[in-house]
Amino acid sequence: MTTSVKAKFRPSRVKGKTGSIYFQVIHNRVARQIGTGYKLFQKEWKDGKVVMPKQNSERNRYLTGVALNLQRIKKRLETIIGRFDDAGNPYTTDEVVAAYKLPDDDEHSLRVFSHKLAEHLKRTNMHRLAETYISSVNSFLRFRGKQGDILLDEINDDLIKEYEHYLLEDCGLCRNTSSFYNRNLRAIYNRAVKKKLTIDRHPFAEVYTGVDKTSKRAIPIKTVKEIKDLDLSKDAEMAFARDLYMMRFNLRGISFVDLAMLKTDQLKNGYLTYSRQKTRQKLEIKWEKQMQEIVDRHHIKGSRYLLPILSEEGGDTRRQYLNALHRVNARLKKIGKIVGCYIPLTTYTARHGWADAAIAAYEVGCKVLGLVIYDCQRLVGNFYQLVCNFGYFGHIAVEPCFVVNQHQHRLAVGALFEFVHTFHRVGISGIAAYSPNGVGGIEYDSAAAHHFHAFFYVFVENVFHN
Repeated sequence: MTTSVKAKFRPSRVKGKTGSIYFQVIHNRVARQIGTGYKLFQKEWKDGKVVMPKQNSERNRYLTGVALNLQRIKKRLETIIGRFDDAGNPYTTDEVVAAYKLPDDDEHSLRVFSHKLAEHLKRTNMHRLAETYISSVNSFLRFRGKQGDILLDEINDDLIKEYEHYLLEDCGLCRNTSSFYNRNLRAIYNRAVKKKLTIDRHPFAEVYTGVDKTSKRAIPIKTVKEIKDLDLSKDAEMAFARDLYMMRFNLRGISFVDLAMLKTDQLKNGYLTYSRQKTRQKLEIKWEKQMQEIVDRHHIKGSRYLLPILSEEGGDTRRQYLNALHRVNARLKKIGKIVGCYIPLTTYTARHGWADAAIAAYEVGCKVLGLVIYDCQRLVGNFYQLVCNFGYFGHIAVEPCFVVNQHQHRLAVGALFEFVHTFHRVGISGIAAYSPNGVGGIEYDSAAAHHFHAFFYVFVENVFHN
């Protein structure tokens, strides 16, 4: 049966006083009223609508706001009724009113749903993702301003395009930042669709959600050498920040949170084994002398942590990690200025610095192996993406046009994936390389991975000492 929603005016019993606007909801001949809190004079209401005075005045602006908010209230009630109708179950007018009166607990609103989602993510130890989602929702709510929270059903493509314009024009953000916020909102929205809290209206289809190429954040390996050789003996905190940077570089660009969480029992038989906090992917790295030297300088005897980034008695480890990251990055920026680094030095540049060094080592390795590479730039570009996004590939096809013949193609592909395998320990047997004859994957042995591992550190040490 059709449910009706109408805005009505209740005049004051006192002549000349303002009356009240309320909504009347009728379902199965049962009527209920929902107050709005808005007060109007009798002359300002006609045929269920707000009447605007002819002259422009402060009252006119108030009435305009009332009219817009009455439209939103009506649309919200119609959305609630639509959800009840779509469910196909009997419902009452009282249930419609109750759903309207519980906005702070209504999971169908963006703010409430995203906060509940964030709490769930935190319980599953996905703190960073939870923080990212809340940050993106807060940005959207700032765009909404006084309009506040919004029902998931009210999110449409026009609204998201207005939000993108707000980010780019009003906030002066770049496309990548705008895309970052919209990708996170889209992820939240898709989770709501999966839970059947709304239907998928594809509101993000017409905004940019890609990633533009940004300026290179790697620093030359010779600059890394200058950082390594810098005399910071008179400033223990700066020296510690430098050593953490070098540890990230030596551990193939390990994330700062993973570095902070490393424990003494993860180092056994000359190998460091740990699982990434972000993906739970298990990684194994051969322990080198330069890593041990850093640990020897800073490890606190009796602590379960390899490095004193976190404290046993420090309380919330997440808060400790964030505070430590902030302090270290502040000191690294000072170090970067000392060595004349052309970009702000942060812990993150160690990852890209390692990738550049790995590419250089690979190029030298190709020469040592006698591989003839015709399209070196494309190979290096592809390899850079691999080493910067380790652990995210399953099947990668590598075209053979950059080598002379099938035999050399097999060696090049083998060497490439052996090198990646050395540093990222993914299942090499599950990766099928492209075959020049189109018959199938090329099989190769990953035993040479250990030689590549050793070669990389020999290469780096040669650069450091020359």
